[in-house]
Amino acid sequence: MDSLVAKLVFVLFAASILISPLWAALNVTSITATITLSPRGEVHVEESVNIVMSNELDVVTYNKAAEQNTFEGWIKTLNNENVKLHVDASKVDVENLQINPQPVRTGLSSRYIGKILISYDIGKNGLPLFTKEQIKPRVYIYELNSSLLSYKRTDAGNIILNNGLVLIIKLPKNSEIVDVNPIPKGMTNVQFPLKTSMVYWRDMILVGFRLKVYIEETIPMEISDYFESLSKKTTSLMTTEEGKITLGIALFLLLAYLYVLTKAHSLKPSSRQWGQSEGQLSREKNRAVGNAKHAHGAHGRHGSRSKGKYEKRSR
Repeated sequence: MDSLVAKLVFVLFAASILISPLWAALNVTSITATITLSPRGEVHVEESVNIVMSNELDVVTYNKAAEQNTFEGWIKTLNNENVKLHVDASKVDVENLQINPQPVRTGLSSRYIGKILISYDIGKNGLPLFTKEQIKPRVYIYELNSSLLSYKRTDAGNIILNNGLVLIIKLPKNSEIVDVNPIPKGMTNVQFPLKTSMVYWRDMILVGFRLKVYIEETIPMEISDYFESLSKKTTSLMTTEEGKITLGIALFLLLAYLYVLTKAHSLKPSSRQWGQSEGQLSREKNRAVGNAKHAHGAHGRHGSRSKGKYEKRSR
């Protein structure tokens, strides 16, 4: 009997070894999406997919997917509905997409751990993830457009964060939250405006999800934005027929002004000519003064001789 039990245990052990490769799978344990809002309103997104592997066959599968390193390939390999871009790429402009699988490392209980880092920017050719409203000079309100976030939702349309899903939003320095719902994790007794550089949510349903942020731009940023806007308007104007006509008139006026300026300069006496004229005037002036003095001297001598003769006759 004991021999039969031992044989049965051995058979089950051998069978588990033989069929374990068939059960090999890459288990996604958590996915963290970090959305960063810059002071100018640009949006950058980083997503981290954490994976646990139970055997070396899983590691081989992971490494093969890393060699190909396409987003579609990872979706197929991981076979998890949450492996996707968590910003709706069909509505927003996804730019500079990068996928960086990390080397596998050994974890606890002889398990293997992998990680995929995904990063991308939100461009300006699609819908904005944050709408921008100017309320006074250099002061803007940015509001999150949560409908563009790509998560599983309830029938009422509320985002579900479960199974290790984490949403982090990083804000510019010195920004203020003027409205947020639900209250982020780790916060109690929230009072608005709320000064913080980061908020996050996990393991919850985001009922009535909203976020409004107050951002005040610096004066150098305002000046830079003005010239950038002016440059864009000028470029846009130059592509129209009216812009081309305006440019032609401006060039004509500029050339006419340069021609008049050049003509006036050519008619103006040179400094050498002015020097010669001034020298001639000076010499003529000196000559006239000399002649006047000579005439006055001659008159004086003549008067003196006449006076002498008169006095002599009187005697």
